[in-house]
Amino acid sequence: AKGRLADILYTCAESIRIASLLLSPALTSKMKQLWESWQCVPAAGVPLEALAQFAGPHGLRGGSKVTKGEILNGVVTRPDGRVVTDSLVLRSKTGTVRRIEGVHNMEKLAALTGR
Repeated sequence: AKGRLADILYTCAESIRIASLLLSPALTSKMKQLWESWQCVPAAGVPLEALAQFAGPHGLRGGSKVTKGEILNGVVTRPDGRVVTDSLVLRSKTGTVRRIEGVHNMEKLAALTGR
């Protein structure tokens, strides 16, 4: 089970790293902070296609330290049992960036889904 969890977390982190390459023109300083904190600053002069290769030579290495940054708060469980998610929605055509905080009532969700 731990190996599967590690695979899932790696896939999520590597996907975020690749998405950060595409987001960098709109969120330059935030993506630079992410790269520095995750120690994955893109090499200068390398084409985007090479940088964005999943698990490629410029990808995160297994066991890389990934830290929570200030751009998003991630998923937080409150003491009352509600779960708060923090998301970004980007519209490339207009350059609009929306930050969305979702508050999820897990008891209600469980009652609706039977889980």
